[in-house]
Amino acid sequence: MIEELIVHNLGLIGEAHLEPGPGFVVITGETGTGKTMLLGAVELLLGRPASSDLVGPVDEEARVQGRFVLEDRELVVSRRVVEAGRSRAYVDGDMVAARALGEHLENEIEVVKQGDARRLSDPTAFRTLVDGCLDAAGHDALQMYEEAWRELTRIRADQELAGGDMRAIQRDLEMARFQSEEISAAGFAPGEEEELTQRSDRLRFSRELADTLEEARQHLDEQDHLAMAVVAMRRAASFDSSLQPISDQLDGLQAEWAEAASAVRDVAATIEHNPDALEEVEDRLATLSSLKRKYGNTLEEVLAFGEEAEARVVQSERLLQRAGELGGELT
Repeated sequence: MIEELIVHNLGLIGEAHLEPGPGFVVITGETGTGKTMLLGAVELLLGRPASSDLVGPVDEEARVQGRFVLEDRELVVSRRVVEAGRSRAYVDGDMVAARALGEHLENEIEVVKQGDARRLSDPTAFRTLVDGCLDAAGHDALQMYEEAWRELTRIRADQELAGGDMRAIQRDLEMARFQSEEISAAGFAPGEEEELTQRSDRLRFSRELADTLEEARQHLDEQDHLAMAVVAMRRAASFDSSLQPISDQLDGLQAEWAEAASAVRDVAATIEHNPDALEEVEDRLATLSSLKRKYGNTLEEVLAFGEEAEARVVQSERLLQRAGELGGELT
């Protein structure tokens, strides 16, 4: 409730200091004595728009201050209106936006003028006033109603989501299931495309690879001249230590030569001429190419599409199931 109201230079009110006290208080007076202006002062404390026309003649600004007791706390609210510029609002001495005043007091004060029942004409505000008058049983009933309303809202939202063309959802389910199963049945794994391409090339050119690697192996095995050079440089370095780096370089070259020769022999041993294996690999690449034409430019994109299709299957199945349940929940 309002414990105290102080008004300064507001319209025709030069100074006013009211302490209404408890109970029902009536302020009377002749027309033009400032009764409506006092209501305007309260409206300013509620954060309503302020006009410079409200500033009276005795000062350059108008001031309104009110002290309120709200349940177990006291609140001091004030408003300054100047002739030029924007008004200022304060709560317990701290500057705030004017609209913040309403947040503090809107549910505590109702201003009703002649022909102007503002909050009473607002459905939300009216319900708030009515709910504030409920007893314990009324609050229990209100809580049950709110829970029922939330559940109804949720069901209606689900119904709207699932309430489209059921045949369209069924078609999307069947398409998504086909796509997911087609990609899954191919059994591809990430990185497999590169492996298949390399294996296809090796099988397709197996004879050429075998001949070329054999030729390379033979040349690498003929390292007599390099071995003789290594021995000679070691002997030369024994006479002139400045030649030791060259000798070391030849030693390293000989070791790398031996490693290269061993690697060539290992690769040559893996080359196989297997027309059946080549056909199998090329069939798998053809399957991948078919999937890429429909679902993505790379194997990774195809696999990602398959995961999305699987998720669509789950969502569509849930929608169809939920659609069947909603009718019963609404009754």
